[in-house]
Amino acid sequence: MKKKLFLVATIVAIVCALTLPSAAAYILSYGLGDYGQKMYIVGDAATTAPVADGKISANEYTKCFHFTPETEGMQNHLTDQTALAEYVDIYASYDENTIYIGAVVREDEYTNRGAAASDPYSRITINLGFNTNGSSVGAADRFDMTLSIKDADKKDFFAGLGYLKFNSTGKFEKSWAYMNTALTAKYYARGTDANGKAITTYEIALSKDEVCNAFGLERSKLSNTAFFYFEQYPTVNGANVGSLRYNHLLGQEEIIALTDEYGWAPNFLGNLMVFGNECDLDMTVEQKPNGGGEDLPPDDDGEDNGDGEEDNNGADNKPTKDTGKVTDAPETKASAETEEEKKGCKGAVASAGLVCLAVAGVTSAVAVIGKRRKED
Repeated sequence: MKKKLFLVATIVAIVCALTLPSAAAYILSYGLGDYGQKMYIVGDAATTAPVADGKISANEYTKCFHFTPETEGMQNHLTDQTALAEYVDIYASYDENTIYIGAVVREDEYTNRGAAASDPYSRITINLGFNTNGSSVGAADRFDMTLSIKDADKKDFFAGLGYLKFNSTGKFEKSWAYMNTALTAKYYARGTDANGKAITTYEIALSKDEVCNAFGLERSKLSNTAFFYFEQYPTVNGANVGSLRYNHLLGQEEIIALTDEYGWAPNFLGNLMVFGNECDLDMTVEQKPNGGGEDLPPDDDGEDNGDGEEDNNGADNKPTKDTGKVTDAPETKASAETEEEKKGCKGAVASAGLVCLAVAGVTSAVAVIGKRRKED
């Protein structure tokens, strides 16, 4: 009887192992449209490259995306509201070899960056991430570019470009290896807008070849879509007073699902900027590879919640003045699958469960029969 019970138990284990489906990854870091992640469509490639000269003329860039403090999801982390920027305009263009980004900040006071990095100064950080393998770990990798005027008369402009590489525990390494090579042009200037109000203009040109070198990508496999966010840091009387932030803040449901699938998730990711007319990422793939970042050893920077050196949280955002095309990011397979597909998946699980229950029932029946025979 013991041999029979062992044989039946073995059959139960084998049947359950063969019939229960393995877990599949249905959440993608670039497909969080249901949760508010936005997609900014730049459009056609530039026929004439923008010129980095601190002055942005009409139609110089392909698209302009307009943000204000009242924009839905914009995060105001200022300790002095007199420093609140009236607006931040982000300009974008691209061609075969280069990505062009401009930023115009409507702010009254500006404090130049001094010799010491610890001194207060006005600045904007532009972040672009090109690891689009679907994982939350890879999505945290990015170029973190801090832009600030040092001496406008001498055309001395600071561009602190660091490459942040994360592992599945949230640790990251920051490399400055591309600081002097990734940006092929930069120019910042103070000026006035059409209403005569003070503005700061930043213009940079980013090499696609250096993007590929940093992110370990073949040029032919570089997506036209990048994770994007910015953070603006004003000053009052020469002192920093917090920041105005824009990104896609992850909710608890997203964090739990991404962490479960990829081992770690930051507290925010970028929204999506498409340097083309249509996002080229595959939103229909049922399963993406787990992980997505190399297991790098922890470094002295310690843990990071997805924000690198600065303490960035964030929220999704939608421009109030749409000078470019803005859409919700496409749904992932999880949210886009049909009811029939859902039923099929659940049906498979249910069927497998019934098979296991049925065989388990046979096991119990054999055990009872054996017990009765022994008692007789």
